[in-house]
Amino acid sequence: MNQEASSEKSTGSPKWATEPFHRFLDQSERLGHVVQLSVRGIFGLQGIPIIFELLAERGVKVDTDEHKQQQRLAMAQKDVDLAQREIDSDFPIVYANAMVALWSFLESMIRATLVAWLKNDPSAWQADAIAKLRVRLGEYERLAQDERYYYVAEILESETAAGLRNGVERFEVILKPFGLDGSVPGRLRQDMFEFGQVRNAIVHRGGHADRKLTGSCPWLNFKVGDELPIRREHFDRYSNAAHYYVLLLLCRVIEHFDKDVPEQRQAVFAKYGAD
Repeated sequence: MNQEASSEKSTGSPKWATEPFHRFLDQSERLGHVVQLSVRGIFGLQGIPIIFELLAERGVKVDTDEHKQQQRLAMAQKDVDLAQREIDSDFPIVYANAMVALWSFLESMIRATLVAWLKNDPSAWQADAIAKLRVRLGEYERLAQDERYYYVAEILESETAAGLRNGVERFEVILKPFGLDGSVPGRLRQDMFEFGQVRNAIVHRGGHADRKLTGSCPWLNFKVGDELPIRREHFDRYSNAAHYYVLLLLCRVIEHFDKDVPEQRQAVFAKYGAD
């Protein structure tokens, strides 16, 4: 381990180990703000035609050209009709796209964590799962130094078949070689499993249930071909699950550097119950 990391270890978790978590938190907070602004903006469209009409009643024209005035009013009314449809269905497009983005942020955070370990902790390369990776030396040597870490992380994901696993298992299997895997409460595990399955249906089936989703999550009571009724309650539940799972991972990282955080870890298990 380099000198900076070694000195940081004696005083707590090094910055390189926690940086992916800071980035995830920043991204997820911005996503939440964008979702809120989108919802508020759609609600706000309802008042535009009323403003047009009130001004017209008082002889005030938004546009001096009468034809353009009517076009703008018609467009505003059309926007209101579309907005009302989203309001009535609880903004499924907004929340569905937010769920896809949040899952991507989570995947990126996990990969960045692997890269950070490979880059800063020489002992990570001694793990059997890493030492036995089938690296193509020609490809590896052509890459810039930083890209080599990502390349190795991608090989690890491929050889552990992480992409074929579901829920937290796809993350736990690639965290294990670094000693960052561990226990996950059963209900949190189920929420993350459901999150991943619904996300896949949004991305690969255009937001409709397929056999994989109906078979793996029967408690959702979907039939093949059903349009997924994505609403705020779904986004909130999956977002909570993702953040509590990230908190659990952060506890593992901090504990790796010899600092116990029992209260924070217990908070996750208290929220989701014991295994």
